[in-house]
Amino acid sequence: MEKIGITILPLTQEVLNFAMGFEKLKFEDTIHYATMKLNSIDTILSNDSDFSKVDV
Repeated sequence: MEKIGITILPLTQEVLNFAMGFEKLKFEDTIHYATMKLNSIDTILSNDSDFSKVDV
């Protein structure tokens, strides 16, 4: 995947802790959001309108 510029990040305890304390999104979306925030990622490509509720 890295050959095409994609890095897969691990699901860590830190990500889970962040996600469990965040209530603006569905839990599965908070995992994506937490992974982004904890890894200084500021853009997501998604057709999920729920992400408009947060700062991405």
